[in-house]
Amino acid sequence: MKWINKKTGKEYHELAEIINTTNSHDGEVMTVYTDGVQTFARENTEFEEKFTCQFEQEYMHGTDENGETDLQMLLLNEIIDDITDLGTLGFSQSDIELLLDIVKYLTILIHKGAEEGYYLKNAYRTLKSINKDIPEIEQKIVSLIKTIEYETK
Repeated sequence: MKWINKKTGKEYHELAEIINTTNSHDGEVMTVYTDGVQTFARENTEFEEKFTCQFEQEYMHGTDENGETDLQMLLLNEIIDDITDLGTLGFSQSDIELLLDIVKYLTILIHKGAEEGYYLKNAYRTLKSINKDIPEIEQKIVSLIKTIEYETK
């Protein structure tokens, strides 16, 4: 998956998530990524703060790398459209940003699967922290998470 450094605009590719087992940081989830020359590791939450996910164009159109329909990405696109409409309905910028964080977690889950428990927990936790009642979007998000969990089993 491609990630863009928010400060520099430089493109990186995520290679893996690992568990830090050094004494002072034992159990901490880390992201391993590369710029094509060097390989780096950064604590997961810090990585997500400093980088933004660059969606692959074919996935944004609801197809996979073979050109076949990807129903999860179609539903995710529908969720993104719904979130975009919330700005005109008086939703706060902070609630919209929380929903976009959920989109980021869902995108990672679609590509990596539900075994990525860190993202799964964050998607649910973030959904619960939103201040306004959004049953239609919430239902779509929960439905998408459940399909990801089901496919991973």
